[in-house]
Amino acid sequence: MFRRAVILLLPITAVLLGMIETERRYRELQALQARQVYQRQVLLDEQSRLRLELQQYLTAAETPDETR
Repeated sequence: MFRRAVILLLPITAVLLGMIETERRYRELQALQARQVYQRQVLLDEQSRLRLELQQYLTAAETPDETR
């Protein structure tokens, strides 16, 4: 009887462990996605800053120097 109970519990235990592992992986992927979204926003902000800096530099280069 005990042996039969153990045999019946093994597949249930395996399924539960599989579900736990799947949940862990899902949470890892969610965290990774959140980091990627944050990093993408940081890169977009940096790109905008650099574009503005370049635009200001080019505008200054096009403006004739009035001190000459």
